[in-house]
Amino acid sequence: MKWTITMTQEELIRKTLIDQANDKRITQKEGAGKLGTSERHFRRLLSRYRKQGDIGLVSQQRGKPGNRKLKEEKHRMIAEFIQDPQLEDFGPTLMA
Repeated sequence: MKWTITMTQEELIRKTLIDQANDKRITQKEGAGKLGTSERHFRRLLSRYRKQGDIGLVSQQRGKPGNRKLKEEKHRMIAEFIQDPQLEDFGPTLMA
């Protein structure tokens, strides 16, 4: 079975640095410095890469809705409220 993994440019850079650290060509401290993360986070990434492979480096939030996204029903109710003819003179500050 073939898998296709889509990675961002940042994730590809992360992969090369983690590969280098995994092969002991650079230290974890150097890798963390180049990524701009802490050594502890770099160790977590390295551990997840060793367990899951390339898929472990891809963001786990990809494809999921954000935590702050409004539910569709609530969004519809707000849109109907704003379009009420009695409120046409209200500006955005008052609506907020």
